[in-house]
Amino acid sequence: MVFTSSLTACNPNLSEPTLSSSPYSLPPSASQTVEHALGEVKIPTHPQRIIVLHDTFLLDPVLALGIKPTGITTFAADVGSPVRGIEAEQIANVEIVGDGHQPNLEKILALKPDLILARESQSEIYSQLSGIAPTVAVPETLISFKERLRFIAQIFDKEAVAEQVIDQYWHRVEQFKTAMGQRLDVTEVSVLVFAWGMMATPSSELTCSKVLVDIGIRRPPIQERLANSSSDSPPLSLEVISEHDADVILLITDRQANTSNYLNSPIWSTLQAVQNNQVYQVDINRWHGNGPLAANLILDDLFKYLVNNPDLKGS
Repeated sequence: MVFTSSLTACNPNLSEPTLSSSPYSLPPSASQTVEHALGEVKIPTHPQRIIVLHDTFLLDPVLALGIKPTGITTFAADVGSPVRGIEAEQIANVEIVGDGHQPNLEKILALKPDLILARESQSEIYSQLSGIAPTVAVPETLISFKERLRFIAQIFDKEAVAEQVIDQYWHRVEQFKTAMGQRLDVTEVSVLVFAWGMMATPSSELTCSKVLVDIGIRRPPIQERLANSSSDSPPLSLEVISEHDADVILLITDRQANTSNYLNSPIWSTLQAVQNNQVYQVDINRWHGNGPLAANLILDDLFKYLVNNPDLKGS
């Protein structure tokens, strides 16, 4: 399900290109040692040709640091965008090297990278990747986009840039809170995901959930409980959807989602937010991102639908 983190697992059934029999090596004077999820590795001091093997988890923070990779994997082509939470122009002229479940090792080899960024969950192909170029596996335990940004920034000696990005994010959060004023305390916002015919609430691990917590947005009690739980939200039936009613409903969908069974239901029509025309559909490609760029896209939507909403209480 797109609203859980389970889709990020790597498919081990990959074709293996012809690689060197010995691992990629670097002269000591041009390398640094990095500890990562699968051990430690020597990488170039200033890598130039970088392959990034996940869009939201890795590509977002890399771009936020001002680094443009040579090649990336895609995840979201089935919902109308090659990558999630990232604008198309930010990856112009970047090579696609397979999808996130099945990176194309031959394409990666052909691009002659000097650094590969992978996820810890891609451990089954780590040895093949390491035969192509030094490979850093970013830990899955770095759930917060801020922690992950800081980890990746250390690889590229861009810690100061990372702190600027995080400071700018917090500045926007404070701007939002100020602009909302007392409405922040009295407005309840429900966030739902509709994809592949199912409704749920976003996982507490997603960046959109983290942004809502950072701002202090009030959500329905059941969503507050789920946000404090380590488990993923189960699919929601229409019979329980009333528990997720609020002053505003933000409905995360993709362009192809057929929401008619829900949105045309008599039960859906009884919701307060529906009756008050306070249901807004937001793009899953923006809200399913997991990095600072996506966090700012989410903030853009929150400004649009909450701050600039004249019908909210206290407006």
